[in-house]
Amino acid sequence: MMLMELARYLNTRNIPTAELRASSSPQLMQCTKSRQLAVLLAAEPAFLSSVLENCKRDKMVWLAFLDVGQSLKELVGDLNIRFDVQFLVVQLADIKMQLFEVYRVAPDTPLRVQLFGTRDGPLHSPAHVYHRRRSLGGYVMKTASLNNSYLVSVNNDIIGGFYGKVWAVLERHLNFKSTVSVPATGLWGSKDDNGAWNGVVGMVTRREAEVGVSDVTMTSDRVGVLSYSMQVATFHYKVVIRAGEVNVSWDNFLRPFSTGLWTAITIYVVVMAFALKIYFEVGLVQGKEEPRDQTLQDWLLATFGAVFCSQGQASTPLSFQCRLVYILSYTLGFVIFCAYSAAVVSFLAVHDAKLPVTNIQQLQKDESYTIRTVNGSSTLEAFRQSTAHDFMTLYKERLKPHLADMPRNVLEGLQRVCRERRYAFMVPKEETLEYLPHLSCEVVYLPQGIFEMKYAFVFNVDSPYIGLFRYTLQKLLETGIMEKLHQDTMIYEPRKSEGAFKSMELVDVVPVFSISTSGIVVAIFLVFLEQLFSWILERRN
Repeated sequence: MMLMELARYLNTRNIPTAELRASSSPQLMQCTKSRQLAVLLAAEPAFLSSVLENCKRDKMVWLAFLDVGQSLKELVGDLNIRFDVQFLVVQLADIKMQLFEVYRVAPDTPLRVQLFGTRDGPLHSPAHVYHRRRSLGGYVMKTASLNNSYLVSVNNDIIGGFYGKVWAVLERHLNFKSTVSVPATGLWGSKDDNGAWNGVVGMVTRREAEVGVSDVTMTSDRVGVLSYSMQVATFHYKVVIRAGEVNVSWDNFLRPFSTGLWTAITIYVVVMAFALKIYFEVGLVQGKEEPRDQTLQDWLLATFGAVFCSQGQASTPLSFQCRLVYILSYTLGFVIFCAYSAAVVSFLAVHDAKLPVTNIQQLQKDESYTIRTVNGSSTLEAFRQSTAHDFMTLYKERLKPHLADMPRNVLEGLQRVCRERRYAFMVPKEETLEYLPHLSCEVVYLPQGIFEMKYAFVFNVDSPYIGLFRYTLQKLLETGIMEKLHQDTMIYEPRKSEGAFKSMELVDVVPVFSISTSGIVVAIFLVFLEQLFSWILERRN
């Protein structure tokens, strides 16, 4: 009668039901992608063990009924009701009903029993399952980690760096401890020719560790052998090369004004020269000017000198119209001088360092560059698995044949960039910032990045704790704790001080010196030619 009433109640809530008796095979349970409710009116521990293993644990909610006088020990026995299993037990006593939630933190830990709800009227739904189970009760978790710069480090079972701080927050929130091991290879984890994993990933897949706390990337080939928490960080992969010499820019002294403006000024000089010529002739006719032996070329030079050099004249014009032209020319010259001076300073303050390559495609075609990345890193794996033609070609031709020559860590790769003339190092930008002040050379990042990678903690593929850690990390993100850890721990690229004094270098004024020197050389050459022709003419006469 109770079973019929329960089935009728669930049907009114549009929840389909089916009866599975204890004598039935556990394989008859139909597991779907949607959440199911399994009601057990009577069950033995051995039957429960078979049924619990038959369906995906996070897709089922189990509801069992205790008979009057029956204890949980008799119902459950030594059955391991995993941490991620929602197993509810109903205890009836007269008209009073209590609903308990039972689970174990680990197989060898005591059974946890906590009140889920009572029925004194309507049954109220409690909080999220992982909010109720937010304590692991001091459980000691086997952890694998690495020593990898400021991001993650290990010292006496204490994980430091950014990932270590996040992990420490999780330990406090969830009440557990860690025993830490470092893989002998010192690598994150890659698959060898036999299909076996090494590094942190290998320790987790072989169950030598329950969790990997390191900067492990979320890649497709690891999905089948690991479970990922939600992402902890996102890194931007760049190509690092040594900064080249600052190039001489021959147009820096022309760039302050556009081509159109230079053309307009030139036209103005020509027009003003014609205007001076005409106004001077008119002044002669009116008797306001004294006769001069000046050609149009002289008027052009006079206007040019007034506009560009603020140069005075040998004689002062007497007519108003000629003086007005000079006044306008000097005024324009003063405005141009001020605007040009301000603009040319800004252009000279920016050093134009032209890069030999700007993206990964150009780098792949430039065979003069040695291309490397950290051995066993996610960068290498990403290129190996890529289906993009450029990435596949780069891996087969430039990376795969030189796997034995790959740097062991980020610092070694950056040092090679400084030692070797044309060396390109592919690495997450965030992992390089710690070392930049200590390098023997200046390095630059190619403007176009390679890709972005998301990083997370890794767990055993069927870990009962993955849901709890995903839930808790999401809460840390929502409350701003993750952002605070990012700001306190992560190293950001230093911003160049806007007020810092910057000296002008010789390369900035090479064009000026070159033009001046060239002018002197040309002048000397012309003087020599003039003297030569004079000497020749004298000899002939």
